[in-house]
Amino acid sequence: MSSADKMRRLFDEAAVQTNAAPDDAIFEKIKTAYTQTVERRSARQEPSTWSFAMKSPSIRFAGGAGIIVACVMGVLLWRGTP
Repeated sequence: MSSADKMRRLFDEAAVQTNAAPDDAIFEKIKTAYTQTVERRSARQEPSTWSFAMKSPSIRFAGGAGIIVACVMGVLLWRGTP
């Protein structure tokens, strides 16, 4: 006897009974949880300006250069050298 025949025999002899009220309540909970998950996921997918800028090598280079220039100017002004 094959596995498929054993499964058919097992399920043919099984008496399956369901109650619609608990099934509907569980379905509503699953639907609510899924809807909340989809709403949270769609809200997080908007790219931020920071992540967009950090993907571009030229913007990263310009930002680094700007920070270095600001630091050098700050040191020169702090020391009092014109």
